[in-house]
Amino acid sequence: MNFRCLSLLIVLLLSVGARADWVPDASDSRQVAARETMDLLIAERPDLKSYFDRAYAVAVFPGLVKAASFWGVTYGRGIVIADDKWIGTCSQSSLDLGPQAGAHWYRQVIFFRDEASLNDFRNSRIELIGRASVAVATVGISATPSFLPDVAIATLTRGGLIFEVAAGPTRFNFKKLD
Repeated sequence: MNFRCLSLLIVLLLSVGARADWVPDASDSRQVAARETMDLLIAERPDLKSYFDRAYAVAVFPGLVKAASFWGVTYGRGIVIADDKWIGTCSQSSLDLGPQAGAHWYRQVIFFRDEASLNDFRNSRIELIGRASVAVATVGISATPSFLPDVAIATLTRGGLIFEVAAGPTRFNFKKLD
């Protein structure tokens, strides 16, 4: 491989990703909230900066709400960022069954390793997800296993009191910006 091809390959690799240095439009509250979520997540878990840097795209949910009493319902809206650009809006909803009680407010970022995993998300694929968590006020422990090898999920508790060991379908809806 000659020097010119190697240089082009390096430039292409460096230009792909949903970098942690994405700058929102300050006049759009959705973008500002997403940036705040990203900053808080990196401040709490500096190791996640490399996930932002390596991800093909991210879905940022600044506010998800869950209410549970044996049945649990979750809902939230967010935005999707790819290649340092806002490419669409998204929502997440789920209905869980299992031992659970309380309410929980949290932020979430979903990291997509490649275009194929982002396309699964764009196509509103429904996933069966199991969850185990305990959250009191803004301190929480959670585990959300994912069945997709090219997706990672990071969560930051905002508040609430919840105990859950539940499973159920989660639906994601994506709407491309016009």
